[in-house]
Order: sequence, then structure tokens, then C-alpha cells
Amino acid sequence: MSHIMWLARVEEDHSASFIEEATVEPSFLEEALGCDLTAASDTTQCGLEDADEFRTHIQNNSF
Repeated sequence: MSHIMWLARVEEDHSASFIEEATVEPSFLEEALGCDLTAASDTTQCGLEDADEFRTHIQNNSF
């Protein structure tokens, strides 16, 4: 699955403009960092389904 990524610029008045758009193929991380997201991962990645658990953790462990 490819992803569309945008490069944006934010000005001092908080206005935003998009400078560049590019399609990133799934091989990007594998080529750049040696990370293949199509393979079974031996580490845990967090998704939206984990949000409540982490929200509680942050609330209980913040100053």
C-alpha cells in the first residue's frame, strides 16, 4: 500500500500552505532504515485501538 505525503509550510500567522506532494511506496522504510512493515513485526506498534490504554497511562503518569 502506498501513502501520499504532503510537505507543508506554516507561517508566523499560523496560515498553512502545502509545498509538495509525493507518493511513498511501502519499500521506503525498508530501503532507508532496514524496516520491512510487510513482514511480521517482532516489536509492538501502537494504533488507534490502543489510544484509551495510553491515555490512561499518560493521565496516571503525568506531572
